[in-house]
Amino acid sequence: MPGVEPGIILVALSGALMLVTAFGLRTRASATIGIALLALAGAGFAWGVMLLLPEPSTGEWIAAVALLAILTPGHARIVLGRFGPSARGAPIRAFAPPGEKR
Repeated sequence: MPGVEPGIILVALSGALMLVTAFGLRTRASATIGIALLALAGAGFAWGVMLLLPEPSTGEWIAAVALLAILTPGHARIVLGRFGPSARGAPIRAFAPPGEKR
């Protein structure tokens, strides 16, 4: 695709991987694979955003990629629930009634 920046492609592909993993594979694949795919998607998303910035520093690159690689699986775990086949059939945590413990 001529004229499309690599950063935009990387952000779009990483976002798609996040969605597929979080909603489709989170309870079907093993927890290790789900976490690894979400970490990869988070790092790819950050990398793509850094490619779109005019002149990010080395510290910004390192912080963005490392933090999103850690925070993306953590966010999916907090909002959606456990990883792995043992979580299959469990409701999504974000849809639970207030005060209900899981």
